[in-house]
Amino acid sequence: MPKPNHKEALLDAGLAAFHRRGYHATGVQEIVSSAGVPKGSFYSHFESKDALGLAALARYWENRAKARALLRDASLPGLERLDRYFATLGYSEDGCLIGNFTAELAQIDAFRQDLSRLWRQWTDALSQCLADGQRDGSVRTDVPVTELARTFHYGATFDTAESSFYSGPKVGLDHYAVDPYYRNWKTRMNGFEPRLLEIAAIIDSQMPAFTVSRIADALNKSKKSLNGSHILVLGIADTSDTTHIRESPSLEIVKGLYDKGSVVSYSDPHVLSVELDDRTLTSTTTTPDILSSADCVVILTDHSAVDYRTIVEHSQLVLDCRNALRKYRAEHVIAL
Repeated sequence: MPKPNHKEALLDAGLAAFHRRGYHATGVQEIVSSAGVPKGSFYSHFESKDALGLAALARYWENRAKARALLRDASLPGLERLDRYFATLGYSEDGCLIGNFTAELAQIDAFRQDLSRLWRQWTDALSQCLADGQRDGSVRTDVPVTELARTFHYGATFDTAESSFYSGPKVGLDHYAVDPYYRNWKTRMNGFEPRLLEIAAIIDSQMPAFTVSRIADALNKSKKSLNGSHILVLGIADTSDTTHIRESPSLEIVKGLYDKGSVVSYSDPHVLSVELDDRTLTSTTTTPDILSSADCVVILTDHSAVDYRTIVEHSQLVLDCRNALRKYRAEHVIAL
């Protein structure tokens, strides 16, 4: 009887978990448990979680090879190839792993190199198909194929719904594409200057640092500093009542707090653990004792399951970044 292939089981489990929950929200223990293999077996096959992530990315790309082959089917007009290509890819509520990893991991050298290579190969394949379509008359010719390829790319990969604005540590575009130049170009194609999109992108990038500075200001009024203070973060997910953390500004804020020397813990009923750099953080329960022990409680995501009355009654200081405490009035509650 053949021995079970632990490496394949780990790769399958890792790919599924990364795609479903995101890279940072997935821990090694979750992967080995899902794969049904001992934790020690993980490091026999993969040097690190990053190594598994790169292997999962490669497997995801390989799994779509047959769909990409449709783009090269010279027996069909270019536009029909595209229709069949996207129909074969189908729709996933978890989005595209390449796009998701770009949002989460493009700052890591090893991932950036592989992601850049895949984006180039993907764009080249689409561009060639579109060029063939321009020659056979099925695709418009007034726009360069590289720009058309980007349109298909991001239209298929990212949510292009109407942008939503909300108060919080990320106040710009909720569904802003990873590459803002696509939306800027698309807006200009429709005769508008994308000033608002550009400004929103700038604001989004600065909000985590601004939130950390607001926490520091709030502590200073109590004659405390960020360095050494216990900060309890409420909500690590990107949006309320979801498990999504791929583009969550909460992660950047927690990193910023660690960089300032804070002791950080978090509570999120939907995200029970998260990996941040070399740390594994586990969600804690917001008991009165936990709340009162924190120098500052920061609401970053307004989950409906949270008992906000208990938060107000037992916390020393609260910075509300989501307007979750709008019904409560107290001197120790501060809005972002």
